[in-house]
Formats: sequence, structure tokens, C-alpha cells
Amino acid sequence: MKSPSFASLSLMAGRIFGFWTRRRSRWVRESEEKFSAVFQSAPVLMTLSSIPDGRCEDVNEKFLATSGLRREDVLGRKLIDLGWFTSEDLDAMVQSLLTRGRVKDLELELPTHDGRHVNLLYNCEIVAINKKPQLLSIALDITRRKRAEKHLQEALSEKEALLREVHHRVKNNLQSIIHLLDMRASSALDESSAAFLRELQGQARTMSLVYAQLSRSESLSRVDMPEYLKTLVTGVVASFGRGGDVSVEVDAAGQTLGVDQAMPCGLAVNELVTNALKHAFPQGTHPKGTIRVRLRVEGARARLGVEDDGVGLPAGVDVLESKSLGLKLVRLWAEHQLGGTFLVERVGGTSFILDFPVIL
Repeated sequence: MKSPSFASLSLMAGRIFGFWTRRRSRWVRESEEKFSAVFQSAPVLMTLSSIPDGRCEDVNEKFLATSGLRREDVLGRKLIDLGWFTSEDLDAMVQSLLTRGRVKDLELELPTHDGRHVNLLYNCEIVAINKKPQLLSIALDITRRKRAEKHLQEALSEKEALLREVHHRVKNNLQSIIHLLDMRASSALDESSAAFLRELQGQARTMSLVYAQLSRSESLSRVDMPEYLKTLVTGVVASFGRGGDVSVEVDAAGQTLGVDQAMPCGLAVNELVTNALKHAFPQGTHPKGTIRVRLRVEGARARLGVEDDGVGLPAGVDVLESKSLGLKLVRLWAEHQLGGTFLVERVGGTSFILDFPVIL
């Protein structure tokens, strides 16, 4: 069999080369046509800019419709000349392009032809088109989203102002009740009635402190427990005139509770500290001592304790079965309002403990 000549091999190679060249040209042309079709019909703003001068070489229909500009107004100009970027934006873009080769989710404002401003989420990346590096910019119109966020923030601010005013008014109403109870206690005919009215006065003051704190706090739903408990127990001790011989320590650093749990906790502490001041430090035998209020929130549970180093409970007394209205109320708050348990320990005095699940 006769071997093919060099000329025939060259001719065959030329035909193959020509075929693949035509095929490649067709692929390139089809790819460019597809890119152009996608580019022009994309629902986001798109531009192609030359590198390194940054002049627009093409823009899509969405860009023109959003900006209100004509194609001839844009081509050949730089995006910064169209008001897209401040010099700070441009510096950030250049730095991002140099380090990561792209810019991701930069928020911009695009001035439109009719004087409006459109909010954009801008991205860009260096791409190769016809072996020529270009900057492809893609921007999503987020004007409606930004407007909705603004309206939502305004509505939230209005509701916060309203809720703060509600807290303020509740506090003022409770203060009025406190003054009325004080007047009635002063004019009571017997000491037991006066004592009962003063207990109600103390409970009203405990609730008033929560709303007083919320009305001036950044949070309208959570109570700063260290500040609340310190103010509460200081007032209770002062009302008994025992500030010189009985000290009160509050250990609740960094702890917060929602309003629904802070209120019964405050009422319980008010009752238990009052109870300690009445019974744990009798003037004749044990006039001095310390009352400690501790609050710890660990995971999903909280532990509130009121302990004293006083004379302790008499032997054989079952506190949980006591007929004392105050202790019955504490147990009610612990078990029914807080959904927890009420415990008593008799080590070095008396400790009352409320253990309950935390509502986040």
C-alpha cells in the first residue's frame, strides 16, 4: 500500500485546522451571542467597563430603564462620573479588587435622570471577553427593600415610644396607689390594719420599681436585676430603720429577666427580706447581721435565694405549711407564676430558695 505523500498530509492537516478554526469561531460567536442576550435581558443592572480606565463599553436595558439615561449618555463615560461612587466607595472597591479580585454587596445610591435616588447592592468582578479583561458590574435594585426597612424602623420606634409611655404611666399610677395606702395606713384605727396597708404599699412599690426601670432602660422587655434588686432591698431596709445594724448584699451581676418573671421575683424578695428584718434579728439577742440576695441564671434555669445569718427558724416549724400569708404568697409566686419550686434550708441562719425555668 502506497504511503500518503507529504503534500496530501499537509492538505489534510490544513483542512482539519480550518474545520476546528471555523468550529471554534462559531462557538465563540454563539457564546458571545448568548452572553449578550443574557446581559441585555437580565433583571439586574449590568455594565461592562474597560480596564484600567473604567469607561463603560456596554450597559443593559435594566440599567437604562432604572437610571432614565440613554445609552449614548453612558457609553465611554466612567461610572464615578455618573455619580455611582463616592471617592471612599472607589477606594474600597479598588482595595477589594486588588485583594480578592471582586467587590461583593457594596450598598450604593444611583442618582436617576429625574432626580430620584435608587438604592443598589453592587457587585463587580474582572472577566475576560474576547481575551480582553473587562470589569463586569452587577447591581440589584433594593430601593423597595430599603424603603420597607425604613418604614419598619419608624413603626418600631413609634411602638417603643408608646410602650415607654405606658411603662411611665403605670409607674405613676402605682405611685398614686402607694401614696393613698400611706395615707390610709397613717389614719388606721388599729396597728394590724396599718401593718397590712403598709405591706400592700411595699408590694405596690416593688411593682412600681420594675416600670420605673423599664421607662428609662434601652430594653423594654428585660429587667436589669442587679439594679432592680439593690434599689428594692435598700428601700425595704430603710423603711424598717435597720440600715445601721443589718446590712444587705445583692449578688446578681449580669443577670436579666423578662418583665413577667422579674415582677414575681421582686415581690418574693420584698416579702422574704421583710420577713428576715422582722424575725431574724431581734433587738435584744441578735440585733446585727447580714441578708444576702443571690440570683443565678444558668442555661434554662434560674435560682433566686434570700438568706440571712440570724437566729434561724424554731425547731419543728414547717415553713412550707406555715399559716403566714407572706410565705404563702412567696410559695404561690414560685410555684404558679414562675412554674418552679420553693425550698427552705436551715444552715447558719435561714435560706429561702426559688428555683424556676427561665423564659427567654
